[in-house]
Amino acid sequence: MARYQKGTYKRDIILYNAKYLFYKQGIAGTTIKEIAELSEDPVSLVHYYFKKKEDIVQQIYLDFLGNIDLFVYSTLYSDLGETNVLLAHTITQLIYYSIIMGDPQNLQVYQESLRNHSNAVILNTYIEHVYRKIADEMELNLSEPFFQAYISIDFGSRRELLNRFYAGEIDLQPMDLVRIIIRTFPLAAGVSSDTLKEIEKQAQGIYQSLDYSKLKFLI
Repeated sequence: MARYQKGTYKRDIILYNAKYLFYKQGIAGTTIKEIAELSEDPVSLVHYYFKKKEDIVQQIYLDFLGNIDLFVYSTLYSDLGETNVLLAHTITQLIYYSIIMGDPQNLQVYQESLRNHSNAVILNTYIEHVYRKIADEMELNLSEPFFQAYISIDFGSRRELLNRFYAGEIDLQPMDLVRIIIRTFPLAAGVSSDTLKEIEKQAQGIYQSLDYSKLKFLI
């Protein structure tokens, strides 16, 4: 047990130092060697926990989303009663993009991963899990081919929209952009516009009341 705890602690140190370096100098500007040096470890140990830099990026995203999910669900449903997955996911997305867009260094790293196509690879498993829960909860009765097609539309349109937005080709307020992103899958999958508007109204009110300042994407 002690060996496992020590290993977990060392892995967390490496991950934190990677976040620090990504924040300061970007993903491309950071090498595994620099992460190892900051962690006072050999490069081989970094590779033991993370085979390549992309694995570190993936873990950062998954931890970030997992922490937001935990925060949202523990805040909304602390009594373990009935949940609303679409509502919780909408709030999660509002927090996710607010933290990323609210810090220039966070945004730089996000844009860098977006350009490298890594967001779809990183988030596909997470998003598919959430969307299946939404489809089940709302009884959307989607066949598997349609379900996969809607996920593809969601990721493809999201990446194109964000890249064009950051290139200055689309003039929208950031949170209006986020609302469009949030609506893509539910609308395509058959959630009514009225239902979605009500969910968005509830989510916006809850989101504005939350103190999520302790949640971090990088540092």
